[in-house]
Amino acid sequence: MARSSHKRMHGHDLANRLAEYNIFQKWLYGTPEWLIAAELSILVGFAAETIDD
Repeated sequence: MARSSHKRMHGHDLANRLAEYNIFQKWLYGTPEWLIAAELSILVGFAAETIDD
């Protein structure tokens, strides 16, 4: 993770005057890609089962 992204996660990038990440950005940039894929596959599977019934 880039240093600037890490600072923005915690809201400490005052030198560059960048805003802190919102909750979605924190999830997107702070979560490993494999975990995002696993979480999304669970949601898609649940949605497919719900629609299928």
